[in-house]
Amino acid sequence: MAAERLRAIGKGETELLNECSDGVKCTAGQHQLNRRTEFKIVKVNPVMAMN
Repeated sequence: MAAERLRAIGKGETELLNECSDGVKCTAGQHQLNRRTEFKIVKVNPVMAMN
């Protein structure tokens, strides 16, 4: 896969999955939920099967 096909966007604390932002007491598991990597497939190029 060519590097130019990938793009990383750091969202920091702008898109939390829960209420665990800085200064909020949460469990380690709750904080872990926000430390994630997400991939979005924006275009799929079909590949023909070869018989």
